[in-house]
Amino acid sequence: MTKILKPYTIIPAQFYVEREADMQVKSIVEDMVRPGYVLVSRQMGKTNLLINAKRSIESNGEIFIYVDLSNTFQTARECFRNIIDAALDSHLDRFHEVRDTIITNRTQEGASSPYKEHLRELKELLGTIGNAKIIIMLDEIDALIKTAYSDQIFSQIRSNYFDSRVRSEDFYRLTYLLSGVLEPTEIIKDSKISPFNIGQKIYLNNFTESEFHQFISKSGLVFPKDVIDRIYYWTNGNPRMSWDLSSEVEDFLIAQGSITKGAVDQIVKKHYLTSFDKPPVDNIREIVRQDFEIRSVLKDLTNGKGIQVSDKLKKKLYLAGITDYIDDIVEIKNRIILESLNSTWLENVEEEIKSYDLEVDPDIPYFFVFGQSNSGKTAMVNGLIHYLKTMAQGQLEILNSSDKVYHKSGRDVLFEMSEDVEDSTFNQKGRAIYNEQNFSPNEINLLFTPDDIRIPIMPFCLLDMVDESMQEAMLTDGGIKGDRDGRVNAYLQHPDCSLVFVLVINIDFPDESEDLIVQFLDYAKSLGHTNNPVLFAVNKWDLEKEGYDSIIDYFQEKLPILEHLRKDPNRSTAIMDFSIGKLSESEGGVYRYDLKDSERLMKWMYQITTGYSYIEMGESYWERLIKSIKNTLKKI
Repeated sequence: MTKILKPYTIIPAQFYVEREADMQVKSIVEDMVRPGYVLVSRQMGKTNLLINAKRSIESNGEIFIYVDLSNTFQTARECFRNIIDAALDSHLDRFHEVRDTIITNRTQEGASSPYKEHLRELKELLGTIGNAKIIIMLDEIDALIKTAYSDQIFSQIRSNYFDSRVRSEDFYRLTYLLSGVLEPTEIIKDSKISPFNIGQKIYLNNFTESEFHQFISKSGLVFPKDVIDRIYYWTNGNPRMSWDLSSEVEDFLIAQGSITKGAVDQIVKKHYLTSFDKPPVDNIREIVRQDFEIRSVLKDLTNGKGIQVSDKLKKKLYLAGITDYIDDIVEIKNRIILESLNSTWLENVEEEIKSYDLEVDPDIPYFFVFGQSNSGKTAMVNGLIHYLKTMAQGQLEILNSSDKVYHKSGRDVLFEMSEDVEDSTFNQKGRAIYNEQNFSPNEINLLFTPDDIRIPIMPFCLLDMVDESMQEAMLTDGGIKGDRDGRVNAYLQHPDCSLVFVLVINIDFPDESEDLIVQFLDYAKSLGHTNNPVLFAVNKWDLEKEGYDSIIDYFQEKLPILEHLRKDPNRSTAIMDFSIGKLSESEGGVYRYDLKDSERLMKWMYQITTGYSYIEMGESYWERLIKSIKNTLKKI
């Protein structure tokens, strides 16, 4: 017997089963009225949907241009040109007449804006193919969230359905298909500049039972009816699982000569419900492990209850691959996923998180200091503590208890810092107090009480990695992985933890720092941290400042994505250049403290914590009035 269902990356056309999503794509291409975007979880057949669309479109003489946006560019111009280049390279026979013209125009001096250049090049493509249509497929659009130019891309697309069509009827023959795990509205930074309310959503759901039987028929597999029904019983038409389980059943039939529904159950248990490492189960369980909001509703779902949830959570469950997107009632996709997310496993996940014995004070901010190894995170904390203990007009009190490991480590870290700074020096190499088994964020709970009773007290918590070993918990595939993830995620996922992010850039590796911080913010956003205050800090600024007029110039040149993110209207953001002092080689490699930047950091933290300016609160009404008059006189 010849094997039929092989591990194809691309499903052969003779096996492909069209679903409602395929009909929607055809309708969008026929109407050319609005763009479509495929919102889909992993392993649901997106790639094959697009390839089938390409086959169908090009068989009618139209032009389908596929662009993978996961390979991002530095500027909007580069991204626009990549789209045109993809068209020229994939359809050279259709566009050879304009290829040289397009390339030549790009090299001429006095180049137009990226928007105008792209518009002109699109018009040249449309003008050389008669009445044929162009369909541009932009895949992995969620990658644009990491770019500074995402709004320009969506603004251009939107404009091509309005202004461009007014100027030239050629643009009625251009449309777009977008695909990713985020909606365009979630990627756009400023919806006032670039509203994207014209797209038609396309959801990829399970095969219906009829479509599943069509798949079995097209494949040419000859299984007993009860075996076919049992495969559907377990997969409920999930395309990836239907293919993979049918392939395993086929292997069993070839080896044994016969197959029963009981054997199907054993195959499911062996391949899906033992090690739980087969797609998409492995990915789904990891998402659930990392997402408190999803876990909170899974108890009812795993009990087989259909429940009503908000549209936001409904979409999150769909994109995690747990449910289909059909109506107001959500149910787990199939029995394999249901059993892989069983109540025992969910309880174990919760116990794992609870095992950190984390107690959070909902009334104070937790300043989470995050960045690459050797970026100077601990130096910033050292300088802040030293300033509060020696220069600020008030008393600093540590509130850590002795019975919590994360309190104990934080207290020990604070004491070590105090020893290091007694003579205004800081050992730049730092010390590693806790080994890997006991690693956790060092929680330093502090209360600063100003001497001036008019000034509010400042209770706060610092979360610091004293040995700068966050590199061991690097972000991978959008989440913090490894043995240490639970301790960090315990804070990120705790519903009562008011986090403030202090994100430190390593001046030696700005690109890597930017990438890591963007990943971290994406991950934090996936956990619901969408409006937490953020401070972007460039440490060791004294070693870098000579080449720049200001810290803003540095961000614009070295950190364009963070420069864009810091303008996020949904959260309070600030940037800061920071230097702890000067390195003294003659004194054995220590820093001699200069606390002016530590003072700036403290004042920013004070305002975040209390809502008041530390400077203004320390002055009387008459002092503030005199200062205002003096400032006014200076301007005259």
